[in-house]
Amino acid sequence: MTANVDRPRAALYSRVSTDEQVEHGYSLSGQARKLRDFAANEGWQVVAEIEDDGYSGADPYRPGLRRVLDLAEGSEVDVVVAAKTDRLFRSRFYRLSFERDLKEFGVELMALNDTGHKIGDGVLDDFAEWEREMIAERLHGGIKEMISGGQIKAGPKPPYGFRFDETGKMLTVYEPEMSVVTRIFREMAVGASAGSMIRSLDAEGVLSPSGLPRWNKKAIAHFLASDLYRPHAAPEVAELVTPEVAATLDAERVYGLWYWNRRETVKRKEWDEAKRRFVTRYGYKERPRREWLVVPVDITDAGLAAGTVDRAREAAKVRYRKPSGAAGRFWQLRGIAYCGECGSVLSPHYVTGTRADGSKTRIHYHQCRRRYNTGPRDCDHTTSYRAEIHEKTIWEAVYGLLSDPERLKRQYREHIDREREQLLRGDTGRETRRLADELRRLEHRRANYYDIAADGDMSREMLRAKVAETDRQIEALQATLREAEDRHRSIEKLERLRDTNLSLLEAFPPSFMCACPDDRRRIYQALALRADVDREGRIRLNGIFDPDVYLPAVMQGSPDTLTPRLHSFDARERHKVVLASGGTHSRR
Repeated sequence: MTANVDRPRAALYSRVSTDEQVEHGYSLSGQARKLRDFAANEGWQVVAEIEDDGYSGADPYRPGLRRVLDLAEGSEVDVVVAAKTDRLFRSRFYRLSFERDLKEFGVELMALNDTGHKIGDGVLDDFAEWEREMIAERLHGGIKEMISGGQIKAGPKPPYGFRFDETGKMLTVYEPEMSVVTRIFREMAVGASAGSMIRSLDAEGVLSPSGLPRWNKKAIAHFLASDLYRPHAAPEVAELVTPEVAATLDAERVYGLWYWNRRETVKRKEWDEAKRRFVTRYGYKERPRREWLVVPVDITDAGLAAGTVDRAREAAKVRYRKPSGAAGRFWQLRGIAYCGECGSVLSPHYVTGTRADGSKTRIHYHQCRRRYNTGPRDCDHTTSYRAEIHEKTIWEAVYGLLSDPERLKRQYREHIDREREQLLRGDTGRETRRLADELRRLEHRRANYYDIAADGDMSREMLRAKVAETDRQIEALQATLREAEDRHRSIEKLERLRDTNLSLLEAFPPSFMCACPDDRRRIYQALALRADVDREGRIRLNGIFDPDVYLPAVMQGSPDTLTPRLHSFDARERHKVVLASGGTHSRR
């Protein structure tokens, strides 16, 4: 220890986490009192008493530790002392690293239970780290055992539509709130939008999940996405739970799924210049589905059907992208029709014209958005197309498919097969397992680097370089693994939605030839339709249609209703076009 004055200057450090304070009786005042007595006996001059209240020993960026470093850098302290080793850190590596930083400023770090021997102190540090791991493992294991046995981990508030039972470990349907959820699903399944539901609930003064008479789309989206509100049959649930829980399921009842271990909290420390200290930032990432734990919740009394929930979910997706309302018109092909040359969407436009009798009129058309915005350097597709003719041509082709149910089912199956082949791209379950094994090896390697550094066989700079490189490899591998798992989930989703979409499409009667634009758009979405238009005006329909089939540019019929092409022009040139009636119009 280096002393710059006759009496060594000491900083007294105390720490307690909330759990330790409750469970083990630690207190900041007790630690401080013990440290003051020790400093007095040693004849030290106490220049600071530093406390970290509610911080974990695994956190190396605590405000108190930052304060210690500031004192050391300012040559204001000669020794830093804590009541016990585990009050400083529960990681041997962090202790050694922090101690080395203080020694650079001539400051000694110590704890009252230090042995004064390097090996003995190392054993104490290792024990503190092991104790922390055991506490976390016991806590996690207890929760996992409870959930595997069919009980939930109760939070401060039950999900909307439910209440805790008398044990506090199960959910029961709460009819006043669940009736609101049921109403949302049923009305959205038959065409209501999230916005209309919000306006209706607000007008009636129905309390939202937050307890306020003000709803929002986030709450509606949560209901739609949560499997807690979707009924599942007992055989379906039995595949997701332990045999002991499966034996308790009633074949006459339906169950919602409550998930645990679905998301992982990602915590990082960042230096906040305004606050002059490190602050904690939190984020979340979804764990692999195989790690989720499921608890079945009886929702038979909710009165919801699985088909209703699925239709509401699909209807919400159809309305996710609102069609343009330009010129007061519903553009049903917005986001459906694309430029066959550059892949950009065909955006809606209109021109205002004057008829021979002096009255005003509008002509609506589609044009490549990229060409319109940036000119010929990005796309040379100069043709624009009458919107009414495009819509009529595509609807006739789609209606022909709807009129032939057997052909519809066959092409839908072929579409799913094509999507499956494209998604998998040679991927197998074996490849996913290989990626998971490689990820575990990298995480083990990363932990070994810290052990090597703690033994003094690796410099601090080399440790940082090794850990940074391993972290990059882990992140890349995690992204690849998530992509593989997402592909498998996409295939499962396609299979799951097939029957729902087919039942929706088959429900339209033959007289539906004159369907309104909104209904036509819903059908296009269910068909996963995409219409690519090339410079010749030919339309290639993708989705469940054969991708090699084109609709002709000019179909048989009256020229004023079936000829797709309107005119060709440079998108940036203002111009006038002569109408057949003798009037003119200018592009807007």
